[in-house]
Amino acid sequence: MPFNLPPELNACIFVHLDVQSILRCRQVCSAFCAVIDHNVSIQYIIELAAANIEDGPPGNDAPAERLELLKAHQEAMMYPHWNLDQKVSMEGHAWELIGGVLGVATTVDTLHFHQLPSNYRRLERKEWTISNKGFKLEDFSMDQSQDLLVVIQRQFVDFPTRFIVHLLSLSSGNPHPSATKLEYCLIASWRTYDIRIFEDYLGILVYQDNDRETDVDELVIWNWKTGKIVLNVEGVNLYSFAFLTETMVMLGVMPTTGSPRLQVIDLSTSTSERVNVDSMQTTCCFILPALRARELPASFHIQSESPPVSYDHASSVPFATSRDDRLFVVSIRGRKPRNITMFIPLSTLLFHIRRLPGHIPGGPRSHAFLWTDWGPQGTRALAMRTSMIWLCYVHGLKFITRTESGRALILDFNQYAVRKRADGHSGMNSSTQFLMEPTTINKGLPFEFTTSLPYRMVSCNLPPPISYSGQALMLSEDAIVALSPDESEFQILSF
Repeated sequence: MPFNLPPELNACIFVHLDVQSILRCRQVCSAFCAVIDHNVSIQYIIELAAANIEDGPPGNDAPAERLELLKAHQEAMMYPHWNLDQKVSMEGHAWELIGGVLGVATTVDTLHFHQLPSNYRRLERKEWTISNKGFKLEDFSMDQSQDLLVVIQRQFVDFPTRFIVHLLSLSSGNPHPSATKLEYCLIASWRTYDIRIFEDYLGILVYQDNDRETDVDELVIWNWKTGKIVLNVEGVNLYSFAFLTETMVMLGVMPTTGSPRLQVIDLSTSTSERVNVDSMQTTCCFILPALRARELPASFHIQSESPPVSYDHASSVPFATSRDDRLFVVSIRGRKPRNITMFIPLSTLLFHIRRLPGHIPGGPRSHAFLWTDWGPQGTRALAMRTSMIWLCYVHGLKFITRTESGRALILDFNQYAVRKRADGHSGMNSSTQFLMEPTTINKGLPFEFTTSLPYRMVSCNLPPPISYSGQALMLSEDAIVALSPDESEFQILSF
């Protein structure tokens, strides 16, 4: 009987359990509860889950040291005090904040990168430049975990529908040893890009810059290591996309009639043939609340930061954001003053997808999840707008925005942290609220709808001049990054 085992042996068993099993064991008896509450290694597992963090590579530090670092890191988020302050000139036309690296295209042939520092995660500030690669860049993205830099070459004057994608080493700027150069011909010439990387997949959504109601946008997804196209979709009704898993991608689609929807595609069974988004085969779709009849949104955008393939086992970083769950921020902006921002955890989507018989691969196709079946309990919708400029305002399960009074609001949708509060372990303070009551939205819609996914909201003061200049905010694991109103400068506030 486990009740007769010495506490030390029970502790050895508990450290190999997942956090939900640990918490259930804690409720069995006072002896189990005492073992769990007084064992540092077990408490570290619990605190990792509460912060949506995963343990880093094995190192020289003991669990007690990592636990203290983790608590200090999380406290810095709830009671923000800035340990490091840095300003970065924004003189170029493009930027990205991904995986704790801020990249800025300072000229058409120069990229400057800043690794954001962290005292608690032992990350030093680092800067490097990649330039003079023999072409002019149009846009870029990156994945530090794969040492991958994706650069789109500026379009050719004599061949405006042709574009070339260069796959380089993020650290050196040389051709990436695992990749090949990608070249593709588009439907139309005038365009902007949305670039996403997820493990072996590279997706580029190409927007025309003319008329939203007649422009045909195009999404191409490659296996960037082989150069093979795995998905090619075009259509007037295609607005955005995001990777869900290593085999699934989600499209933001607004049909000519009906409600906006999130269409899920199985990349393991898709083809390289160009297809229209209205006629393509899908695994399933998630129906969103309807707009007014015959009204197309001015924008319909999905924002989420793809997780790294792996964390560097040669580094001394003690912990990092968990890859098990992350937040999708879906922003729908109507042509009339009507803005809805929806917060959807990956776990909500996968819960329903995995209930489909033989969901991946094979099985039934084109199953539609009605809004009433998945949305009210699994999401939170707020009548708010996200920034009109390109910002990385979501990281892990957190989202950041700025209030009119100049404070930063961080919304955290980690459900374990909410349940911990409900169990009496609140960690409450004057700047933290737990929002448990449902939210109802009815302004400007054919009918009202209610969402109830709980979340934690942290409100914090920002130092001047950020607090009174109307700057837009971005969020990383260890920092808040503010973009000045004239888009000329970044200010990095690191924990």
